[in-house]
Formats: sequence, structure tokens, C-alpha cells
Amino acid sequence: RASPRRREHPPHSQAARTHLRSQGQPHHATMPATAPVNSTQTPGGGWHRGTTNAASELLGAVDGIAAGHKDNKNAQKKLKKLEKKPKKKSAEKIMDSYTLGLRRANKTREVDLGPSERFHVISYEEGDDAKLGKRLGCLRCEVLQAGGWSSAGIGDVLSAEDVYVLLTVDGLVARTNTRNDARAPTWHAKERRAFELEVRDARATLFVAVADEDDAPMEMDAYIGRCALPLRALRPSTTYDAWLPLRLEGTRDEENAIDARHLVKGRRLKDAAALDPTQRMSRGSVRLRLRMDWEDGGVAAARSVLMGGPVLTKHVVLPETTSGRKQRDVARFALWGEAGDHGDPCVEPVATHRVMDHLSDLLDAWASLKGALPAYVGRLSRYERPLRSLLAFAAWWTTCQNPQRAWAWLWVLTALAFRDSLYGGGDSQLQQAQFTFLDWVKLAVFGKQLTPLKPTTKEDAWLAEKKAIVRAAIVSEEMKMEDWRRKHLKPPPKEPEPTTEVYKTWSLNPLAPLLRPIQKALLKNVRKIRPLQNALTGRDDPVFVSTCAGVCFLIAGLMFVWSEVCHPHVAHYLAALKYALVRAIGIALFGPQNFLLVRSKKAKKRAAQAREALVLMDGRNRFAYLIQKTWRAHHKRVKDAEKAREAKEAAAEKARKLQIRRDKLTAKMHAKGLQTAEEIIKSRTEAEIAQHDATALMKLDATLAKQLTPRKPGRLTNELGLGQYVEEPKRLLEKTPNGFKMSKPNATPTGTDPKGIKRTTHVRETSFADIVSVAPNDPARPKTVTFSHREEGSAKAHRLKQHTLTFDNEREAEDFADGLRAVVRLHNRGELGGHSADPLDEKEALLAKLEDETDFEHTVVTVPEPVVGGLLPAALVERGAWLCPARSRVVDDKGTSEAPMSPRLTEEEEDLQEDF
Repeated sequence: RASPRRREHPPHSQAARTHLRSQGQPHHATMPATAPVNSTQTPGGGWHRGTTNAASELLGAVDGIAAGHKDNKNAQKKLKKLEKKPKKKSAEKIMDSYTLGLRRANKTREVDLGPSERFHVISYEEGDDAKLGKRLGCLRCEVLQAGGWSSAGIGDVLSAEDVYVLLTVDGLVARTNTRNDARAPTWHAKERRAFELEVRDARATLFVAVADEDDAPMEMDAYIGRCALPLRALRPSTTYDAWLPLRLEGTRDEENAIDARHLVKGRRLKDAAALDPTQRMSRGSVRLRLRMDWEDGGVAAARSVLMGGPVLTKHVVLPETTSGRKQRDVARFALWGEAGDHGDPCVEPVATHRVMDHLSDLLDAWASLKGALPAYVGRLSRYERPLRSLLAFAAWWTTCQNPQRAWAWLWVLTALAFRDSLYGGGDSQLQQAQFTFLDWVKLAVFGKQLTPLKPTTKEDAWLAEKKAIVRAAIVSEEMKMEDWRRKHLKPPPKEPEPTTEVYKTWSLNPLAPLLRPIQKALLKNVRKIRPLQNALTGRDDPVFVSTCAGVCFLIAGLMFVWSEVCHPHVAHYLAALKYALVRAIGIALFGPQNFLLVRSKKAKKRAAQAREALVLMDGRNRFAYLIQKTWRAHHKRVKDAEKAREAKEAAAEKARKLQIRRDKLTAKMHAKGLQTAEEIIKSRTEAEIAQHDATALMKLDATLAKQLTPRKPGRLTNELGLGQYVEEPKRLLEKTPNGFKMSKPNATPTGTDPKGIKRTTHVRETSFADIVSVAPNDPARPKTVTFSHREEGSAKAHRLKQHTLTFDNEREAEDFADGLRAVVRLHNRGELGGHSADPLDEKEALLAKLEDETDFEHTVVTVPEPVVGGLLPAALVERGAWLCPARSRVVDDKGTSEAPMSPRLTEEEEDLQEDF
């Protein structure tokens, strides 16, 4: 700090601040301890400005001290010390100060909470209903701001992070624009921050990744953090202004930083990680404005656990380009973590602390499972909830009268335990489930839509902050005790820093060969147990918990019907049957009929022995006897096989007659002008596709009618070797009867003009029938459209050429790309020429084969499937799958609530907090 020990002279501190502000100098005394001296440097300034700003701030602080302490001898002495020539710093310290000043040069923009100008619609291709199901709703998501992460290992040497946020839901990808040199980036309403993502699976999960963009084409973007949120945990048609905590490794240190986030409440996001020791491993958080709108009001989502459904494998498809590969890696990080993928999600860098974390998770799960029943019985016996304890007493008393009621009461208490997890005990609005058990009954059973939640009140905000304060204090004390043990007790041996390279699991840890299989086995078990742990809390997946409670109540009702109505009659009949069975056994063993049966059996046995004795005396008779015995056994086997074959033929004949009957009914329906169910579904799907194609073609026609001027991006290598996009002459798109044409000015050298000074216009006309394919959308380049078409002319008939156009408007690029895809679909169905319903000749077959082989290459990332047999969303595998209750709010359509977000502290409040 430039001002020495302010707390010794409190009466003059205000005068010093006033003087500094009147001189136009920044009040350096109010800056946090880790803030750079040259924090007022403008973005993009050179490193030499840092020294100028540092000197100006130092002189301003000195003037303030002199003005506030003119008559103080101690202040004069300190002033003389400051005026002395400072000691020379080493080159390393000077470089660090310059680097720190440049990394934090830019000023943080204020967050824009206004409505976004445009929501970018991200949806599936038409015709995917058979593979992905019908549309269930859409998720409206706005990325407002992010920050609060530790700067260790992030950013360039001479600049801060270039941050962007990537969102993915069931294979759909959305990406914000990049905020350059931003430690705490914010996105304004005019920027690319708002998205509307289509949802076709009620078990879908929103995965979010925050990354630092790297301009180098061979370098991957650095990972800052990721988070996940199950969509059916949100209340339908409710708007959330949510802070989602980010995680990188998912260790206990990151969880402690999340729990202790309230210790830096109100501080600047870009400096929050350096203001408290608990935040040194923080990965920050991202602020989203979310709203989940189901087309049926959430009925299908509420019934998703009961109805089930196939677990479909979905993919994130991106173009096979440099930008597409970078987005693929970030999407894989958002879906699977640091180094995992669909083939093996348990891959992660080997480290001793990760092994200890996984082992602690398993031990905690076992301890909670082992102590759940005793703790529940203890709460009932202590009458913490009197009505529940009285119900347990009534269950015990009635079970003593009729033991068959024990199972029914057990199911009732289990259902009530599930129900209680949805309500919480004195928690705030966002710390408990977003809809109760009765709300689930209204949705799943009666199909009634729920009303949105009311905006967060001040009481709810205070409850959430109170719990956050308690948890932060506990974490802080635990970390202090850990530091004390590390200093005063025998320190543990140091372990090498683990590697965090993606797709590389090698580690500098010498125990890696031994720890890798152990760590992987522990992580597999953790991934199996963690979804159930998160689900049973009730908050992360209230649909699953409500369904379990409803099923338990249903089983309990059936058990009560059994114990009170059915069991007496069944018991009477079973007792009679038991006595009859015992009597029958006695008669069979000791009845007088056994005397006659034994005598008859002995007589038959003696007669058979006499016949065999007579036969065996003659060899020919003995041979004939054996033949007859063998023939009888063979004849019996043949008869049994004939009976089985006849039964099979009878079943097949019955099925054939049934099919004939169905065919006759279908023929009658066709005769009456009706359609079968399959034809109705097929025709409806084709009609929807045709309607979408017609809409897309109309948009394409309107786009071409505007006579746009897109440009073709080119590459230019600068002095640093970094590729940059530069503009070529703009191309004019014009509509033609069968397609469109692109024209651009071109300097063509001729005989009369060898230097090409005289400019000409180069025109290329493209027919819709020649367009082969359109590349997948690149979220990093939303204004770019790439397509391929066959070249004209006999010599080039089998050649394909690609064109990449960059539009000035994202909407125009989307309309142009959707229209070209509709053209390709119509072309493939034979509705646009080029294909016919007749068999293909050799030339057409060659062209079709060429089109299949020369389609655009794409890169794919598999989306995590629902877990626990497809019952739970994939988000519940993560350590945390919910928003931060103390910092998040439920807002109205205008984005406001009774309890707004905590404002940033003023300079005087920051001074008081630092002094305290």
C-alpha cells in the first residue's frame, strides 16, 4: 500500500481521501491487497504506461499523506522515507509487476440486466422425430456474467483471459462471443448471449463450460470451469437469475471455496479469489438467466420416471476444422470433465488428493447409509416432529394387534421420508425442491399446469444468506486448523504437481502406476453412488423423489387393503388347505388302501418275472423281446415329435389367419379412404418436414432478394506467426431463376492492362440442383456458412467446390444456411431435379456415390446418457448439480425481485472491512 498504517490516524483519513479525489488521483488506500498499482491503465496500452500510472498513483498517495498530516512529525518522517530513491528491483520482480499490471489493465463492465435483443434459436434438424422423439419444450438461457476464479495457470503472459461460455443440451451447442482481456466478463444485451435451445428429452441436462480462447491454431482453449443443471429440477415457466458455481477438478478444495464464497461477498469478481485464503482454489461462477418452458406445462417431465423411455445415444456434431476441433474439446470438457469421454468417463489425472477425495466420498456415503435408520428413529423418539412421532407410535401399536400391518406402515413411513426431502426444514426458496409432492400429483396424475414461483422475498434471501454465512465460517475455521496442523505438527510429504493435460493420463507422481487403478476403481463406485445421493436430497431431482413417494404411498395402500380385507379370508382358506394337506399326507402314508395296492403290485411283478424267465430261455425269443422294447420307445418319441410339430403348425396357422383378418380390415379402411396408424404418422412427419422446408425456402428467397454482400474470409500471417482473418472484396449475392449468383470485383491482368489496374467483375452462378451439402454450424463462427456444389462444365462435372461466406448479420447467415439445407433435402427426395424415381443410370449413380464420399467431415462428441437405468439425469453424477441459493433469485418477467442481488461494496465499506 502507498499509505502507511491508516488506522493510527482515523481523524484525518477522510481529509486524505477528499484531497486525493480533488487532485484526480485514485484512492489507492481502498484497493485490495492484491490489486496492481497500475489498475487504471486503459486496455490495450503498452507496458511503459504501467510505470507512468504507478508513479502518478504513488505521488498522489504521498500528496494525500502530506495534506492530511501536516502537523504530524511521524507523518513527515514517513514522507521523507517515501521520497527517498527506491531500491532497484530485480528483473524478475519488475517483469512480474509489469505482467500483473497488464493482466488487470481493463476495467470491469457493469452487468447488463436488461432484456436481450435477440434469442438465437438452436434446434434439431427436421426429420429427427423418429430418432429423438417429439419436441417437449425449450430452454431460454441468457449468459449475463462470469468471474471469481483464481488466475493461476489461466490467461496469456501479457494479458488477461479471453473468456467465452459454451452451453450444450442433448447435442445442441450454443456459444457466446468472446470477451477479450476480461477477468470478470459481462455480456450486454446486444451481444450474442441469449439462446433458445430445443428440448426433446425430459431427462435432459444443461452443461456449461467457461473457457479461455487461444488464438494459436495448434493450441487448445484453456479450461476455466464447468457445471451441470438438470432441467426437470426447475419449476416450469419460472425465471431464475442464477449463479452456478464452476468446478474444474471437483476436489474438496474447490468445494470449500464454493462453500466459503460468502466471505468475499460484495467484492469485485476479478479480485475475489485473491482476497481470502479460502478462495485460492476457486474456479469462480457463471451467472445465467434461465427459464424452462414445457409445451404441455411439465406434464411429460413429471411422468418421465413412471413412463420411462429408451435411452438414446446423442452426439454433438461440429465441423472438422480448426475452430470445430477446439469447440469439440471444450464441449467434451463440459460433458465429461478434464480427461474423460464416452468410452471411459473415469479417466482423470492421477493425484494422491484425488484418491483421498474419492475414498472420503465412499466413506461418507457408507456412514450416511449406516446411520440413516438410527438417526430417523432417534428423531421420532425425541419428538422433533410431534405428529410424525405420534404416527410412528400408532403404527407400532396397531402392528402389535395385527403383524401384517408392519409392511404397510413401513411403506408409509418411507413415502413420508421421501416427501419430507422435498420440503426442507426452514430452508429458503432455492434451497429446497422447486415443487412439492402435491404439485407433482397435480402434474402427473391430473395433468394440471403449475403456476410460476413468485419472486424471491427478502425473508428467503436472508435465510439463504444466513446458511451461507454459517457454512463459510465452518470452512474458514477448518482451513485455519489445517494450516495450524501443517505449521506445528509433522507436515505430510510433498507430492509432485499432477498434470492436467486433456486425453493424457500420465502424471509426474512417482506412485502413478500404483494409484491409477485404485483411483479409477474408486471413481467408478463414486459415480454409481453419487446420483442416488444427490437425488435423495429432493432438490436436485424432485420428479424422481416425488415419483418414489407416490409409488410408496400406492404400495402402502395396497398393503393396507391386503392386511385389513384380504388377509383374514386368505388366512382362513390357507389354514383349511393346510389341514386338508396334512390329512391327505396321513392317508397316503398310513391308509388301508396301501394293503391292496402292495398285493396287486407284487402279483404283477411275479407275472412279469415269469414271462421274462420263459423268454430268456430261448435266444430267438430274447432277441425279439429286445426289438419290441426298442421299437415301442422309438414309436413314443416319434409320436411326441409329431404332436409338437402339429401344435407349432396350428399356432402358425392361427397367426396367419389373424394377419389375413388384419389385412382385410386394412383393405376395408383403404376402400373407405382411411389410413393406417403408420401411414398417418408418416404422412404427418412428411407434412411437417415439407412445411419447414417451405418456410426455409421462403427465408432463403427473402435473403437473396436483399442482395447481400457477404465476404470470403482469408488468412494472413502477421509478424508473430498468428493467423488472422482479413477481408477480401465483398461478394454480391443475387437471385436467379434456378439458384443464385455470386459476383465480386476482380483485378484481372489483360494484354492491354498487364498490371490488372482495370477492375472487372467475376460472376459465378450456382444452381440449386448442383448444391451437394452444407457444413454443420460452427458455434465459434456463427456468421459463417460453408457449402459445396458441383462445378459446371463437362470437364469438371465430377468435381466439387466449397464456398465459405461470412455475413454481417447472424440471422441472415442462419436463414441462408437453413434454406440451403432445405434445398439439399428436396434434392435428395427427388423433388428438385437431379434425381428421379426411375433407376439411376451410370452417370447418376457415379454422382450419387461422389456426393456420399465428399460430404463434409465432422467431429463428434457423445452426450452422457441418463443414469440408474435411465431414471436420473446425467447431471446428478457431478458433485454439485444445483445453483447457489444465497446468490440466486427467482425473478419476474422483467428480471426483478423483492430481494435484489447484493450490491458491490463502496470504498468506505471496503476500508472498514479491511480494517476489521
